[in-house]
Amino acid sequence: MFNLQCAHNNDKAVYLSGPKICYKRQIVYGEAAQFQFDTLRIEYAQLNTLAGG
Repeated sequence: MFNLQCAHNNDKAVYLSGPKICYKRQIVYGEAAQFQFDTLRIEYAQLNTLAGG
């Protein structure tokens, strides 16, 4: 009906750099700590985790 897609950011794989696929969705579920880690990765490590989103 609204054509919304969702994903989660609770990755079990080791993250190195680049955009996470989950942030290409309109709705992202996850723990608050994981969102904080992803924000730190983009703000301080310049890893482009959020893909500019």
